[in-house]
Amino acid sequence: MLNDIVPPAEFGTRGRVVVEELDLDISAPYRAMGLDFVTSDDVVRTGVVPRLNAALSIISSIPDLASALGDLLWAIHVLKTPDADYDVSHSDPGIPFSVFIGVSAEPGPLDRIRLAEELVHECMHLQLTLLEAQHILVCASEERLPSPWQGRLRPTRGVLHGFYVFSVLDAFFSRLAAASAVNPIEAAHVRARRHEIGAELDVAANALATSYELTEDGRILVSELTYPDAMTARHERRK
Repeated sequence: MLNDIVPPAEFGTRGRVVVEELDLDISAPYRAMGLDFVTSDDVVRTGVVPRLNAALSIISSIPDLASALGDLLWAIHVLKTPDADYDVSHSDPGIPFSVFIGVSAEPGPLDRIRLAEELVHECMHLQLTLLEAQHILVCASEERLPSPWQGRLRPTRGVLHGFYVFSVLDAFFSRLAAASAVNPIEAAHVRARRHEIGAELDVAANALATSYELTEDGRILVSELTYPDAMTARHERRK
């Protein structure tokens, strides 16, 4: 179909990824949240499919990450963005294997790296949700911890999700730079994003270290994300 994507071989997918317009009744709850969707005609007019292909191509330079996304990415629903400098994305555990990705009306010099971040971000939320179906990571829902991403107190599970997703993104950006998979403009963006993400991860790690709701599995996950590679990389980045 016109709006289908065939990911690079590194994704190992069983077929195409559908770029799909949701029916009005299905999209209604998301619209009530403030999300807005482009039409299928808009997808064609703004060249969404080749732009997503470019984002998938840059992810494919990290084969193990691409393979993980290949297991999770079956459908993409395209969101409108308020302006070209604003990224928006979403995922819903109730709709597994689908992500909501914001695509601006016009591509810019950072288009493929920003879309790649959105795709990795939302797929990692889906991945952690699937992991939670097998392992209890948080044992209650009363505790509130500071979230560096939302600037307010959030449930422990929400902070853990953010910590997981952005730990993967930090590693993704680090490996992109090491693989020389980005151009100079993208490389500068990656450096800035890693500095920003690193500071946020430090705040979240300190908050999660005090949590009384993390189970043993949850603490192991936080520890493995923090030490030694993630923390070493963050410290080296700040030298």
